[in-house]
Amino acid sequence: MDLASSGSTTRWVGFGVADQTSGGMLGADIATVHFDPDDPEAAVSVVDRHVPWDAYPHSQLYPERDEHADWCLEGYELSGGRFRAVLARELVTGDAYDNDVDATWASMAAIWAHGSQSDVSYHGPNRGTVLVPLAGETPKVPADAEGFIDLTFSE
Repeated sequence: MDLASSGSTTRWVGFGVADQTSGGMLGADIATVHFDPDDPEAAVSVVDRHVPWDAYPHSQLYPERDEHADWCLEGYELSGGRFRAVLARELVTGDAYDNDVDATWASMAAIWAHGSQSDVSYHGPNRGTVLVPLAGETPKVPADAEGFIDLTFSE
């Protein structure tokens, strides 16, 4: 998967395999990638997280660290206010906190968010849900689009 974010204040981006029945954050398997936009030489890290089903009340909803780290940072680039990271994860991990991805699915419900704090905190309106095509042609984002998260999947 290829994540991209633009904006000079973004310090983390998150992507998650959502619960496929709701497309929401509850029960999601999430990777957050942390970086310093002011220092391209600073370390970049990925944290495996999950959102428990019992995360009530919703005002307390927060992704917890998953000790069984299944997301891997394959590479990244930070230049000109744009951050791009390539992440990998097995489709089926065997982790009770992960959502398995069926190789026969035509698409997958996914969630994304980003924030300007140094660690993950409430993202406000900087989040969304998307249906990611896993088979067939992937729609392209217009070159002049602003403030987008570009997700690319490959085998």
